[in-house]
Amino acid sequence: MRLLLVGLFPCGFATTTFADELEDYQQLYRICQEKGRPTIGMTEAQVEASCWGKPIRIYDVPDGRVGWTYQRGFLFFTDGKLSEIAAWREERR
Repeated sequence: MRLLLVGLFPCGFATTTFADELEDYQQLYRICQEKGRPTIGMTEAQVEASCWGKPIRIYDVPDGRVGWTYQRGFLFFTDGKLSEIAAWREERR
């Protein structure tokens, strides 16, 4: 029995197999191993060069920080340095 996962894309609906999804996650894992994950104290440029890359959205937080939105969570910067990482789920290390 093959499991099909359905994902929504801007152009409509598309289906992929579980094997395709697994391959995508394995590729992302390899990229994170090569580029490294964001760590506290990094500059914005260093974070963009990490495996998280460019954010989906950048916004100002009322407490003076700058927030970056990603599919995997949020990053917060204070005075241009990464001060908090709020990931949706724990990443494999």
